Order: sequence, then structure tokens, then C-alpha cells
Amino acid sequence: MGWLKIVGVLVVAVAAVAGGSVALGVLGTPSVASVDNHFADVSNQTTAVATNLTVTNPNPVGVQLGGVGLNYTISMNGVEMAQGDRQGIGLGIGNSTLAFSTEMQNDRIPPWWVTHID
Repeated sequence: MGWLKIVGVLVVAVAAVAGGSVALGVLGTPSVASVDNHFADVSNQTTAVATNLTVTNPNPVGVQLGGVGLNYTISMNGVEMAQGDRQGIGLGIGNSTLAFSTEMQNDRIPPWWVTHID
């Protein structure tokens, strides 16, 4: 059997094992378990929002997603407060917590504050 046929058979076998693992529930999709935000450093112009994002990976192996990014928006009472991104996400087996910080412009606070009055 030629090398090309051997490689072709191996590719098909790996694809079949991966597809079967997903179909049988052996491999699952990572999901967000929780999001915890709190205010951190404050200046006259900005307030840092510290975030801990916990992701559950049900798979028996970790995943390093170097080329994958996360874009997010922080909203409070329906008012958009800040936006950010995170690149190079890595997930271990089970729960992984990704910690990051986002700077919020303090001029976003008055539109949010009035939502408490209504």
C-alpha cells in the first residue's frame, strides 16, 4: 500500500473516531459556567471592571485556542458600559477560570444610574 493510501486511511479513521466521540457524547462542547464581575481600580476618568469567566470543558483533554479570541460587552440594566477582547484562550480539563480587566469610561455611569430611578 502506498504512503498516500496509508495517510488517507489514517485521516478517515481519525475523522471517524472524532465524529463517533461527539455523537456518543464522549467529546462535548465547552460552556460558560459563571461570570463574576466587580469594580477594581478607579480614577477620575475610568473604572476597571475585573472579570472572572469560568468555562467548563467536559472533554478528557485540555484545549489551547491560540488563534481564538473573545469579544465581549459589559452591560448593566441594559446600558452598555464597556467593551473588550481577549486573545489566546486556553481551557484545561474541567473548570477553567479566565481572569481579565476592562476599562470603563466613567461618563457611562450617569446613563446607567438613571435606570435605578425609573
